Amino acid sequence: MPRQQEVRRGCLIVNLGSPEELSEERIRSFLRRFLSDRRVVDLPRLLWQPILRCFVLPKRPGRILEQYERVWTPEGSPLMAYTVAQRDQLAEQLDQVEVRYAMTYTRPGIAETLSDWQVDEVTVLPLFPQYAPSTVAPVIDQVAAFERAHPDGPVITTVRDWATQPEYVAWYVEQLAEALADGPVDKVVFSYHSVPERKRHGPVDYADRCRATTAAIVAHPDCPSFEWEITYQSTFGPGRWLGPATLDRAQALPGEGVRSVLACSPGFVADCIETSYELRVLMAGAFMSCGGERFRVLAPLNSDPQAGKILAAVYRRFTG
Repeated sequence: MPRQQEVRRGCLIVNLGSPEELSEERIRSFLRRFLSDRRVVDLPRLLWQPILRCFVLPKRPGRILEQYERVWTPEGSPLMAYTVAQRDQLAEQLDQVEVRYAMTYTRPGIAETLSDWQVDEVTVLPLFPQYAPSTVAPVIDQVAAFERAHPDGPVITTVRDWATQPEYVAWYVEQLAEALADGPVDKVVFSYHSVPERKRHGPVDYADRCRATTAAIVAHPDCPSFEWEITYQSTFGPGRWLGPATLDRAQALPGEGVRSVLACSPGFVADCIETSYELRVLMAGAFMSCGGERFRVLAPLNSDPQAGKILAAVYRRFTG
């Protein structure tokens, strides 16, 4: 009887992407592709593209360059460095599974990474625990486009959401317990990336997923007791955004008697501009300038020793 051929499996972790170099030109290139995606900015193209090309792209890269200069590492952007580290750690946990990484808007791209992969099955794992139409949906779109262009390619499964993954929740509980043991706080702020409150973006489901993550953390039997709230950060452009805004709350909390804050960001698995600059610099500065006394930020998963095990648990859950 002929021996059955062993299935070749792969796992592709995907993050958003970041400028490949510390320059306005690279930042502009990244923003052009990112902000041209209708999943990210769903305004009518005839309205948005002139705004993007005439106002956003000429001016915004210079401001963002200053932010990146404060967080850049010898390995490049924090997001890229930590994504590579997470790829390596995940590979150590998955026997006979080849692990690669890709970025939605920069290189290595999703299609180019999949195109030369000699495997039979691929599990695509977006590094966004909570499904959002502006983060996970573009990954799903690009995977679907690849499948249409390569009908004989590997069988692909894309993870949509892992907001309440037990291992991730337990890790967060442990980090919170350690941080609170280092000094009590008046309030823990769970800050998630905001999304526009427009029908196309479907923010209701996203807010539910953010609440689900937070609820799983605070309800965990090992989680210490503390006062907490959920906020949303990183708004961009006109219109209503999912709130309350983290910056607004950072400014208001001292007036409510809150003197010490611990901010955490369960929607981000790697440090990036949103965590390294917005939380640690902008939000902390706003809180302190309004009368706060201590503002600490809990680091994301990054290259924590548990990162590979957590991502491996997500992979196994959706791969079977």
